[in-house]
Amino acid sequence: MWTNNTLYIAFIAQVLFASWYMPRQIIKRTRNILLEYSADLYPKLYPVSKDVIEMGITTFSRINYFNVLVGMSIVFHGAFYQSDEMLNLDSSAVLLGFFLLQYLPFLLVELKGFKFLKLMRNANSNSTRKAELTPRSFWQGTPLAYKIILFVSHVAFILVIEYFNQHPFDGFGGYENLAILVFIDVFMLGIYSWNVYGKRKDPHLSSQDREKHNRKIAKIVVLTIVLVTMFASLNLIMSATDSRYFYDSALCIYFLILTMISLRSYRIDNVNFDVYKES
Repeated sequence: MWTNNTLYIAFIAQVLFASWYMPRQIIKRTRNILLEYSADLYPKLYPVSKDVIEMGITTFSRINYFNVLVGMSIVFHGAFYQSDEMLNLDSSAVLLGFFLLQYLPFLLVELKGFKFLKLMRNANSNSTRKAELTPRSFWQGTPLAYKIILFVSHVAFILVIEYFNQHPFDGFGGYENLAILVFIDVFMLGIYSWNVYGKRKDPHLSSQDREKHNRKIAKIVVLTIVLVTMFASLNLIMSATDSRYFYDSALCIYFLILTMISLRSYRIDNVNFDVYKES
């Protein structure tokens, strides 16, 4: 049996959530849209045929089933070949590699989504709706509670760096660790700006739905920044205390929570589908 119970329990949860539950939810929502909003009544919603969409759903499903098999194979290997490391390799490397494998089908969905929306814009270039509201800024679109959590996480990370700057350990990079904070802030705010202020992805989306989408993106951006900042702080603490045994478990839980947050981006909250009807 494996020697790190916490790691493998968290890993099983990661496999089942990211490669089984999450894909099933996305596929279920997609099929519900196909059933409730048919191409004959909502022609603007379908720049490609239903068969093409079904083929994409099948491909997405098969890749995730494959990832479940890979993940459970790693678990069975740990169960039958007792080892301090996953697959007798570096557990952190295995976790990162598998996380990237899990991310692949969702990356393909995003790329297909860009192509889908481009075809929608091309097919309906003459009916693009004008914005009725000025896009709100990041701070206007973020609830107060999220702002407080974001502020506290930044302060906590800076205090951790300051503490270890006064009590350094081998390998500590000093104030250079603040580059992590700057990078993730700039990167995630760049994603928000691209979504909010860039070219309108869906030419028919109503201003109300676009505003709800912007608020959702703002929340996801904040949660992601907070999660990365918290894990960076925890990583420094575990490095200082030589807690390698707990690091892999924390990394796995981190990937699991990050996946849970990303599921929010696939939610469809009362979208007004009437805009996709024939004018």
